[in-house]
Amino acid sequence: MIMWVTARVKGTESTWKTSMSMCVTPSITLTWWLSASLTSPSLSLDTPCASLHCGTCCPQGGAISIVAAMERPDYFAGMVLIAPAVMADPNSVTPLRVFLGRIAARICPQITVLKLDTSNMSRDPAVVSRYLADPLVYQGGLKARWGKSMLEWMQWVESNITTLKCPFLTLHGTADKATLSEGSVFLDQNASSSDKTCKLYEGYYHQLHNEPGEDGIGVQREIVDWIASRLKP
Repeated sequence: MIMWVTARVKGTESTWKTSMSMCVTPSITLTWWLSASLTSPSLSLDTPCASLHCGTCCPQGGAISIVAAMERPDYFAGMVLIAPAVMADPNSVTPLRVFLGRIAARICPQITVLKLDTSNMSRDPAVVSRYLADPLVYQGGLKARWGKSMLEWMQWVESNITTLKCPFLTLHGTADKATLSEGSVFLDQNASSSDKTCKLYEGYYHQLHNEPGEDGIGVQREIVDWIASRLKP
């Protein structure tokens, strides 16, 4: 599938395809946008602002959003990143596994090289159950060619992170086992954006906005407030 990003810049709307083909979960931007609009009557869909793509259930969504903002900075007024995949976990992505993965990507690109532990999506068992039962969520594991491409893009982001100037909010749980919270810290410390915020949530898992009770609600409120404070009435 192709990830489509709709960007609203200076009151106009345009849609473009990223240079990477992939399968990602639907963005939850619209829900948050509507929440912000409903709580702030002065805001409307005609307000000059970018639709902020959020990497949610799929770890790669954050990395893809960062690449998109770096390649086309004029398309975005801001970006919200939830547990973005900025750095590879050295415990999982070992030199030997990378070497074998590159060979597999050339010879047998569809072979599974890494399986995600879905129990670490949220501390709420109901959220994990819905995730596993969702027919739109791919459960087959990371393919060799896809893993190779993602690793190369993460390395590219690390090497070129100083070119990122888009305002952003990045949120990460310290107990996230799907992506490294150190990646969000690296992003915050090295991006050239003048408006950047990194918030770490102690003990939270990957889907921050789907954590139990007030924990998840607090994350959602943080995102809505960040977006609303940057919209022009």
